[in-house]
Amino acid sequence: MKIFVLSIIVAILCMVIKNYKPEYALLCQLCGVAIIIAYSLKSFSDVFSSLTDLFSYSGLDESFLSVLLKALCISIITDFASSVCRDSGNGTLSNGIELFGKTIIIFMALPMLKKLAESAIGFLR
Repeated sequence: MKIFVLSIIVAILCMVIKNYKPEYALLCQLCGVAIIIAYSLKSFSDVFSSLTDLFSYSGLDESFLSVLLKALCISIITDFASSVCRDSGNGTLSNGIELFGKTIIIFMALPMLKKLAESAIGFLR
């Protein structure tokens, strides 16, 4: 609940600042997002421990968890960077960042897809 209230306060503050000093409005947004991300990282440790338990019970390779978490972090960072660019009027740069993030995630997943294909071929034989 605190995050939602903080988001509303930051949004109102940014609107007020934009009327007087437009160049500081983006900085205000970035500060608000930094606070929200820092608060969210506390919750991420619980998610990480739950995912670790899930992977240990399932018998899956731990490297899959590493790829999953890296892909999650890359998608969050990509979305954040893309949103900042879009909010500051750089739509083309925003699209480029999104494409780059997707490409990195696909590249990271290739070894996992290779293992999956090898397993499928092994089951067919």
